[in-house]
Amino acid sequence: KRIAAAAEVPTMAEAGLDPTVIVGSEVKNWESNARVGKSEYVVIEADEYQNKFQYYNPKGLVITNIDWDHPDFFKTPEEYERAFSIFRNRVKEKGGWVVEGEKKLPVTSYQLPVTLSGDHNRANTFLVHAVATQHLGISESKFWEAVQSFKGTARRFELKGVNSARINLDARCRWTDRATGDHEDFVLICPCQGEKMYVKKGLI
Repeated sequence: KRIAAAAEVPTMAEAGLDPTVIVGSEVKNWESNARVGKSEYVVIEADEYQNKFQYYNPKGLVITNIDWDHPDFFKTPEEYERAFSIFRNRVKEKGGWVVEGEKKLPVTSYQLPVTLSGDHNRANTFLVHAVATQHLGISESKFWEAVQSFKGTARRFELKGVNSARINLDARCRWTDRATGDHEDFVLICPCQGEKMYVKKGLI
């Protein structure tokens, strides 16, 4: 969800919408996890942990995927999914729009930047595309032009160096993700579900 939230910003900024944004780690484009815009638009990476959904009342919602997480709070996959379902229904009941991930990705002739490599990030890009073109009135050409300027975020497919291959860190990659095929060879360092622990210990 971090990539989806952060990647929406260049397209909105390009269209003159200038949003305020808060996500969970540094976004390379503005070297911070937050930016203050001058419009009424606010984009956040919503945190489901401890069911923080209950504090949000958005006009629009993007659900990238629902993979059971935070088992210390959500004891079962069903309990986790129920939190998303309640949040989704509340947004719709209040007249908001909801965009969700699709298993089959659209075909496009546009090349994605290396910061959006892999099936998972490609899926995120098309969610961002749906928001931009269907709900914010941003044109196809302006969207794809703006996406090229996205530099990525810390700890999400973050480039750490180049030797004989690209070396990337992704602290929350999904085991089902496929990152190869879009660009040159790389090594993916993937601590996965222990991100909070790794950050606390200063490892990432």
